[in-house]
Amino acid sequence: MQLLLRQCDDLAALQTETRNHKSVLSKLPAVPEHLRAPLAAVRTVLAEQIAVLDEAIRRRVAPRPSPRISPACRPSSASGC
Repeated sequence: MQLLLRQCDDLAALQTETRNHKSVLSKLPAVPEHLRAPLAAVRTVLAEQIAVLDEAIRRRVAPRPSPRISPACRPSSASGC
């Protein structure tokens, strides 16, 4: 679980960094598209990977249903499963 959280935090930091790059590039007068496109692709991949990790974390912390015990196997039953 710690590893998943750490990976998610690291990806979020990279995502923030790429947003900052985008902001800087948008303030420059004429930045060619061939310089903007790779950053857009990186942002897309980061968002996808963060979503995958978020889902994995949710599954880990989600309450798990308790196993169903057959009525015949309950301690009060005479069969003594």
